[in-house]
Parts: sequence; structure tokens; C-alpha cells
Amino acid sequence: MAFLSATLLLGGCSMNSPDKGSSTSPAEVRRVSDAKDETVRVSSDIFDAAGVKGKMTEPGPFTRECAGANSGKNYRVFHFWSIWDAPIQDLKQGMENLREKLPGKGWSIRSYGPDTSPSRSLELIADFGRKKFTVMIHLYDESKNSAPQAPESILSVALNSACYQVPEGETVD
Repeated sequence: MAFLSATLLLGGCSMNSPDKGSSTSPAEVRRVSDAKDETVRVSSDIFDAAGVKGKMTEPGPFTRECAGANSGKNYRVFHFWSIWDAPIQDLKQGMENLREKLPGKGWSIRSYGPDTSPSRSLELIADFGRKKFTVMIHLYDESKNSAPQAPESILSVALNSACYQVPEGETVD
């Protein structure tokens, strides 16, 4: 399921509204390093709002060119991470914390509830219009899976920015 979310985001199926870096409006000019730094700050705010103590994946943000955009010039920043090795009740409380706290931090919750997967995982989708980010968060509850090699329950976060344009003389890294 997390792979599906990541595939949709990387494949250019942006969850952002059309006015945020689409072909109908020019992309904001922004250095890649600045956009990545802001993505880390936004991700950290999401982590803090969840309030869950557990292990967190390590990879940082990365860039991909915007689908159908000016090759080598337009990019989005993505940051995928998860929290695991925490009791399922803590992960559930983390989702509730996010639903309650993100609007106070400038996020607009677009949807909250079971997703359309067979497992009906809890999903939160929100937009941060002022900073031009979208986040898709899933709670994968494996607590009832008694198989010997059952996966752990996790809180999975997929954050992506609007489409930006690198300054003259720079390329997407």
C-alpha cells in the first residue's frame, strides 16, 4: 500500500490543486537545497504533531522532475517516511493527533477516514496551501495479523511539494 502511494506521487499524479505549479501557471523559482530544507522542516512539524515515540525511517527528501514540465528545470520535492515499533494504540492516537493539530498549523484536511484498499487503512490527506505541500498519511494496522512473519503496524507519511523551477544556471539534482 505504501508503495502504491509512493508510485502515484512519483508518477506525476499530484495531489496538489492545479494552480500549484501546473502548466497553467509558472512554477516558483527556488533553489533545490532551499526546497529540500523547507521539506525537512514541514516533515518535522508533521512528526511532532503526531506525537508518537517509535522508530522512524532515515532517508531524507529527494527530487523528481515534474511530469510534463520543462525537462531539467522543474521539480518537486518528496519525503517519504514511517514510524514503527510503537504500540498500535500509540499509532492510532498519532493519527488522531494529526487530524486535530494539522489545521492549527495551516493545513487543510481534505479527507480523513478509511481508504479504498481491501484493508480499509485509515488515511489522512491534507494540503498546506501557504507552503505548497500535500501530505498523504496512512495507518497500516497489522495488530490483528497473527501470521509468523506478519508486518509491523506503521504510520506512513508521503509528503510532496508543489512544482518549482530551478534558478538560471542550476539543474535538478
